[in-house]
Amino acid sequence: FAYVAGSPLVLLGTLHVRPLVYAAMFATTGAGIVAGAALNGVLARRGVSSGRLLFVAIAFAAISSVGLIALASLRCITLCTAMPLFLVSSFCFGLAAPSAARRALDPLPELAGAAGGLLTSVQMLSGAVTSSLVAVLFPRFGVIGMSGVMAVCAISAMIVTRISCRRSSARR
Repeated sequence: FAYVAGSPLVLLGTLHVRPLVYAAMFATTGAGIVAGAALNGVLARRGVSSGRLLFVAIAFAAISSVGLIALASLRCITLCTAMPLFLVSSFCFGLAAPSAARRALDPLPELAGAAGGLLTSVQMLSGAVTSSLVAVLFPRFGVIGMSGVMAVCAISAMIVTRISCRRSSARR
């Protein structure tokens, strides 16, 4: 969600791309989400655990976000340097989302509808919070404000996922 809120600020405002280029770049990252979700399905059918998929996807999202911070700090951020990292981050979101939903809903099959509604509500709340943070931080910190929010969210998700996977393993 931080990318969705910050991408026009970065691409249109900081990098000064034309609106048509922005639309193409935004569509590309959207395709990355779809590709990540499709790969999740393929890997899950081949027996890759949802915990492993989730952790790897979040780890690469964190790496790409930290990469954006590094590029911005070094003043090396361009469309050609930023877009691959935005695409990796978006792809990783697509790769992680189905596994995250599965891990959240699996323990409660009898409450799947209510649990799914709660999951979506939490996602929307997270989107509102991260978008607000980007709106507050971007005027002062620029690209680092947006990518910092992305990195904090990804690193926090890595920690939660690691703890969750360990607890799941301990119960077995």
